Amino acid sequence: MDKLLDINALTDNLHIYCTPSIDIIPEKAENDTTLIARVVTKKIINMNAFKATIIKAWNPNGKVSSNILTNNSVAFIFEEEKDYEKVMNQTWTFRDHNIVTASWLPDKALDEIDLNTTPFWVHASGIPVNCITTMTAIVIGDSVGKFIKADLNSANQRWKKALRIQVSVDVRKLLLSNMVLSVNGRTRILKELRYERLTKICYNCGKLGHKIPNCEEEIEEKIKVTANLGPWLWLKVENTHIPNPKFNAYKPPGIGSTPINFNRTGDNFSGQRPSNDDMGFPNSHIKDCCESSVEPMHLRASTLHYPKYHLQTHGAHCHIPILSIF
Repeated sequence: MDKLLDINALTDNLHIYCTPSIDIIPEKAENDTTLIARVVTKKIINMNAFKATIIKAWNPNGKVSSNILTNNSVAFIFEEEKDYEKVMNQTWTFRDHNIVTASWLPDKALDEIDLNTTPFWVHASGIPVNCITTMTAIVIGDSVGKFIKADLNSANQRWKKALRIQVSVDVRKLLLSNMVLSVNGRTRILKELRYERLTKICYNCGKLGHKIPNCEEEIEEKIKVTANLGPWLWLKVENTHIPNPKFNAYKPPGIGSTPINFNRTGDNFSGQRPSNDDMGFPNSHIKDCCESSVEPMHLRASTLHYPKYHLQTHGAHCHIPILSIF
């Protein structure tokens, strides 16, 4: 009996609350051409400046309205479907930060939208011509992220320096830089992948959105390049078909107007300034706050430089997939 009284005393102040269930009726949406753009950075961004700059870079034919959602994301409502599709099908940057774009359909709440994936054009070189097929592109693309499409519109596209694949990449994950291709089950070729429109990437953790000095993961006394990540990952577009031709010529962050070439020597990297022949079109990158991957284009490697760090290759966290192509 005493135990029963004790239990009753404990439950005297116990209250049961029921969460109400409410039925709501959706209305027909005015449009389904709304997207969310998120700047991949932990820095504080002037979102009003971002809105004005990115809309000017998109150069839409119709009206574009916008609503600031967070300190690094904005919703853009397009009047014209063609303007919406143009933005969604390209890669954009803002002040050396990649931008993630995601469609916001009327039947989705804000917290249901995936704002962690963005498309990149990836270049895979060293593949035999008779293996440059859509199936090969799908296998490679799904290893890097999620395959979207391949630049194989004609047979002539196979006779190029690299196979160009558009891939949706998760910006929270380590960027893949290498893979082993098994051709007909016999020959294995280790190849480096290169990315168009790659902006800030940390060579310590291999993720986008920051650089080594701002990395939250443990940094050793001598910075090591995780999973063979380094400046050779970068491909910058030399193209006059940029939405706003008034933008200034691009200067890689941290160095002067002349880019540095990084040459691999064993496990170390040495920087030297290229000749005019090596550079092709010296200092001719057209880039500023925003730009897009617009075809056609010519490509060359562009690099970053950290003068106060010594870079070494490091394979402790290196995960290199082995892909078979037939």
